[in-house]
Amino acid sequence: MKKKILFFVCTVFLSAGFVSCNKDDDGDSNASIVGKWEFYKTSEYLNGEVIYEEMWSDISLCPSKKDYVKFESNGDFMQVNHDEDCEAETEMGTYTVSGNTLEIDSGFDIMSLDIVSITGSKLIVEEQEVYEGITYKYRTELRK
Repeated sequence: MKKKILFFVCTVFLSAGFVSCNKDDDGDSNASIVGKWEFYKTSEYLNGEVIYEEMWSDISLCPSKKDYVKFESNGDFMQVNHDEDCEAETEMGTYTVSGNTLEIDSGFDIMSLDIVSITGSKLIVEEQEVYEGITYKYRTELRK
């Protein structure tokens, strides 16, 4: 009888290990936007269909340096893009997160993005606009 109970307990623990969540699952409720996020992939959708998708490294002007955005815990943000000479171009401002909405204020423009997914290592945001009855959606994936 003791062997059957021990076997059952071992089976339960092993099964839990196989079905548990991993760090890439969407919607980690403890994940924070604070930190340095490198641009990874961009996608464009037209009426729900993917019409363009590319890895950020393929469209970056400087292959030796990564473009990134950094969110500080005090509400400041800094975005760094590199030009064709690999010189950094920096944009700074503030940000707020309310629910699943990320609002970025660069001082001359306010951008509102939907947070689709955030984990400890991956952030996916998207922006949507309707132009002449056509819905365009732009999705950006960033990684720590």
